[in-house]
Amino acid sequence: MLKENQSMDTSAPRDISNPTALTERNVLTDKGINDKKWTANQDKSIRSGRTLKQSTEISTMLWEAIAKGNEKFILPIASVCGADCVFCFNKYNPMDMDLASGFRDLDDIQQAIELLGGDIPIHLGGESNGVVRQEGEPLLHPKIFEIMGMIRKKFPHTLVHIMTNATQLTEKFILKLLPFSPIQFQISYHSNNQHNWCKILGIRAKKFLIAQNAFPLLQKYGILCQTTIVAMPNLVGFDDIEGTISYLRQYTPMINIYSPHYTDAAKDQPDPEDFRHRMSYDPIAMSEFLKKMRVKYDSDIDWPLDPLKPINLGGFHSNFMPASIMRNLMYAGWKHPLWLFSEAAWIRGAGKVVENAAPYFPNEHSVLCVKNTSYGGSITTAGLLMVDDYDKAIEKAFNEDFDLRHKIDCFVLPALPFNRFGQDLVGKNYSFLQDKYGINVSCALQYPDGDFTGETTSTHDQWRPMKAPPHKGNVDPTTTEYEIGDTPMATRKIA
Repeated sequence: MLKENQSMDTSAPRDISNPTALTERNVLTDKGINDKKWTANQDKSIRSGRTLKQSTEISTMLWEAIAKGNEKFILPIASVCGADCVFCFNKYNPMDMDLASGFRDLDDIQQAIELLGGDIPIHLGGESNGVVRQEGEPLLHPKIFEIMGMIRKKFPHTLVHIMTNATQLTEKFILKLLPFSPIQFQISYHSNNQHNWCKILGIRAKKFLIAQNAFPLLQKYGILCQTTIVAMPNLVGFDDIEGTISYLRQYTPMINIYSPHYTDAAKDQPDPEDFRHRMSYDPIAMSEFLKKMRVKYDSDIDWPLDPLKPINLGGFHSNFMPASIMRNLMYAGWKHPLWLFSEAAWIRGAGKVVENAAPYFPNEHSVLCVKNTSYGGSITTAGLLMVDDYDKAIEKAFNEDFDLRHKIDCFVLPALPFNRFGQDLVGKNYSFLQDKYGINVSCALQYPDGDFTGETTSTHDQWRPMKAPPHKGNVDPTTTEYEIGDTPMATRKIA
């Protein structure tokens, strides 16, 4: 519509070739612009709606550390160990996860050093736990002393905690490490009998004497160490385990006990039944045996998966206190959460802990055991559960109890099987469960590794937040304290 006193001249077209007219119009159009070229590029991007295609190369080890939240205190430098352990996670993994074998280059290590916090011990080397898939023997790295120098340049006084099988710890090697103190070791030493040590680790017999002699040498030079035994009574007998404890007690007050396990890959062994037997043990007999060893040798012997030890009295490894999680769920408005536990936690009483706490909250709680069908065998820990394992357990429970399907409004998952992006070991995101069932997923997100299971070593217990950061969204990280083992063999409704 024309305004008053405005006329339309249609008798002749405007002369767009007139530079004066164009200039006047551009001045009006460009009014307020600081940089015409810059603005033109911005306008072009906005009109196109184009997607950025940017990529920066990052090593697998660095990505996994950042994704898991370990970059502040764990520095893996190798994914080869020189051993052939009968319980090896990598060797007997039934899934193809494309695990490389080799050493990390110095440029990549320097990047990782810059991410370290320095206010807590730096752990040189790591282990496969949760979604961290790379592991190895750090002392085998051909430039280990140069790496130690790089660490000390950045952090002159921070304790460096080295995980090792001690096969490199000759006196000459230890003397070369001394200038980089303070250091301490976590030594995997599974038998003090040469034959049995070789049987378990698959390392040449001459290396046994180096490992055995490492303990008095470290004591001689004032270097502290802790030890780890994978106790295998069906392979070496309880007498052999006691002999190992007796020897180690001379050099360290703290002995960690791990349990042997096998996966579905056991079926590929020459004698599957014999292999399964050697990788098995009687948990009650083991618990009673270790009780006697603690008293006899006045030693702090910690077995995280002890079925007779309450899950919320787990020493360095466990502190399952679900009340704060239940309170967070209540305030978030969830009326009936379903707790998804691994078999390991339920064996140690996780379900009972939730059951005892439930009457003090107005909402209902149900618990469900999630069996590891991905790895199979005797694997029970939460750290190796996959999204597919949770999916199968949920689907089975809902098919068996149709009413439960309509009551549950929230899945509560541990953080340990997932990285910061919500991915499991094979890269599947737990949001799949929310998409499939239309039920919110509340995951105990680590910050970093704020939750842990009975399988977790003290390596991952160095930094646990008192309180998770504020967060709003579908996934609730305020449940940081969650997970210590995992849950029952059947769905149980808790009023």
